[in-house]
Amino acid sequence: MIPNIFNIPASDVSVNYLQQIFGYVGGVLCPGGSCSGNAPTVLGAMFQTFNSFILVMAVLLLVYVTIIALVGTAHEGEFMGKKMNNIWIPIRAVLGIALLIPTGVSTIGGGYCGIQILMMWVILQGVGVADAVWNTALTNLRPDLSSSTANAQTAPPIINGSQVFGGLFSGIVCTISAGNSLPSFDSSSTSYNLGSCGELTYCDINASCSGNLSNSTQCAACTVQINTLPPAITLLTGIAQIFVAADKSYLEFFANSWRMPNNPAWDWIYKYCASVGVPQDQCCIGGGIGICNAPSWDQNTSKLYNVNDQNSNQGASSAAVKDIYWPFFVSPKIGGMNFVNVIVQGYETATQKALAAYNQSQGNQNQTSVDNIVQKSGDNGWIFAGALYYQIANQNSTNLKNSQTTLNWTAGDPGSGSRNNITAAGYLVSVAGGNNSTTSAGGGMPGGGNPGQDAGDALSSNFSSNLQGGSALGGSYTNPLLKLQLFGSMLLIIAEALFAVALVVIAVVGFASSIDVFVLGTGITNPTSNFMLIMSMFLIPVFWMVMGLLVSIGATLAVYTPLLPFVYFTFGALAWIVAVIEAMVAGPIVALGVISPSGQHEIMGKAEPAILLLFNLFLRPSLLVFGLVVSMLLASVGVTLVNSTFWLVFGTIPIKDPLTDIFFVVAYVTIILAVLNKCFAVINLIPQQVIRWIGGSPEAVETPTEELKGRIEGAAGKTGGIIGEGAESRSGQHMGGVRKAEDKKRKDRATKDQPGKGITGGGS
Repeated sequence: MIPNIFNIPASDVSVNYLQQIFGYVGGVLCPGGSCSGNAPTVLGAMFQTFNSFILVMAVLLLVYVTIIALVGTAHEGEFMGKKMNNIWIPIRAVLGIALLIPTGVSTIGGGYCGIQILMMWVILQGVGVADAVWNTALTNLRPDLSSSTANAQTAPPIINGSQVFGGLFSGIVCTISAGNSLPSFDSSSTSYNLGSCGELTYCDINASCSGNLSNSTQCAACTVQINTLPPAITLLTGIAQIFVAADKSYLEFFANSWRMPNNPAWDWIYKYCASVGVPQDQCCIGGGIGICNAPSWDQNTSKLYNVNDQNSNQGASSAAVKDIYWPFFVSPKIGGMNFVNVIVQGYETATQKALAAYNQSQGNQNQTSVDNIVQKSGDNGWIFAGALYYQIANQNSTNLKNSQTTLNWTAGDPGSGSRNNITAAGYLVSVAGGNNSTTSAGGGMPGGGNPGQDAGDALSSNFSSNLQGGSALGGSYTNPLLKLQLFGSMLLIIAEALFAVALVVIAVVGFASSIDVFVLGTGITNPTSNFMLIMSMFLIPVFWMVMGLLVSIGATLAVYTPLLPFVYFTFGALAWIVAVIEAMVAGPIVALGVISPSGQHEIMGKAEPAILLLFNLFLRPSLLVFGLVVSMLLASVGVTLVNSTFWLVFGTIPIKDPLTDIFFVVAYVTIILAVLNKCFAVINLIPQQVIRWIGGSPEAVETPTEELKGRIEGAAGKTGGIIGEGAESRSGQHMGGVRKAEDKKRKDRATKDQPGKGITGGGS
């Protein structure tokens, strides 16, 4: 067995793959230098037969050369004649014959001839060089990988933030309005239960931090949630008490202002009257007797609003909340802030900072985790180099998923028997958020919340974070490629959360539109059913289009992008294995070229091109490693360049809506994919082009990147389409059922109203 010049670990996977194909090849492909166990003998047996025939041809060629040489010597009086007067010809003939003698299949030689064993040894030395180059690269990449993993954003976007905290505010107002005490927050529980006013569910700290999870991202995320919720509840409780105080004051004004024309407790209401041109002595509700100078209530509805919701006694009217409660009582006391949005942002910021601090504090653990990945990559050898980026990205994605915690609000059903202000609280949330339309509680969600705005804010925030992370714009460094993959994972999280919210909205709207008001005694049909049916025809397709875009873009960034270096490198490695097989098959033919008397090279004869091809095989593993590292560095620079310049456009737009954000993301991803494909193509470009510098010809390597991208996008599109079609079908069936039921009810009422109809029997 020929000793190796370079140290090749026994765990090198590329050597193992070659052994699975060729066997031991004269002891060259023996992991750790020990040939034990049964090696494949199929190719060895075939080559033994093939080499035997080539040896026969070589012998015939040798006989031909000998005869020509003898005739030339006798005829021309020179050794071997004038044309073959070369001392290297007989040496090459002997060398060629020696290189073609096949070994036994049952022996360590495996049936291969000498030149094949020599070629495989040269190829194996190339593997040793590639392993050394790859280990050097890993040593220098480790700090960057550890830093990027530690600084990677692990806090997922809060899609239902305003729905959760807006709903919680409504529940707290409901509880206080009913005169009940609020429960204490229990960190060991999993819910903050307000009874019939609703329930907030959060993570289980005992389960999240038990056993091996005590020092995990999941435990850190749950801990910061448990620490952040009590101050949020305290802030919401304070604002709820202010709101309930305003409602109580207005109720007293509504009942007693007719006999109390100047009560200091109602100064805030007097300010409202002054803003609409009503003098203080007329800022009252006129009664049958008393000193109020205002007209009766029915004549003054344009100035002072009915304190109760129409057809409901659950809380203050939307007009009263919008025009009187908020601007003149609540807003001045809390600084006019969008308190729900402030709490959501505070919750997100606290979570992100706590998890970032946790990651930094776990420097040794992050280092150990990265070291394990790097160590395993080094042990596996150069051929697994393409999977390194995906392994690191997958670890970051896992950290992102582990940082997700339970946070949901379930709206209650307090009934209409007492004043609970749950709808009025929703009006306040909507007005505080800058939405002057208070016809529904907080944008259509029960108890408050605007999931569309939440999704848009989360998309814009994470997109901005992705553009700035790892760029020249500042901040802690994070590899922009890893940041890109995390952004894709977050898009998928946003899509999943939106889908869950959509199901709730569809269920609530479907239930509300199916109520038959006629049965309740009003004598009118429910006007919302047809409206909801028409709205669903326009909005549902748009929603599923947005969902499809989010899923498609998210899958592209989270799945396709990390696979790019793997795909390019793996297909380059497969091309190298194919080239090794080609070299082994061509080995006996090369020996024939050595025996041939013609040719310019003294030793190789007509087989001179084989030297360059074998040298290419020797270099290709190392050049692939160079191509991988260079492409990752180039891609990092390319993505940073795109991020920095794209931010100059995206970051300067003063007002953006969710749809605009999505179109910006689509444009961004299109540019990024073009850049990444160009950069990672360098993995195979370097091995193909470098050999040209010594006269070789480049060999193209086909990589199915476009096919892979198309299949991922197609699968994502089909997923969105199937979900959308199913939801549209269910929505259509529900609305269709509602419409049929209404038609039937109208026909029944028409039949009942016609004289003589519905009476059986009778005579003429």
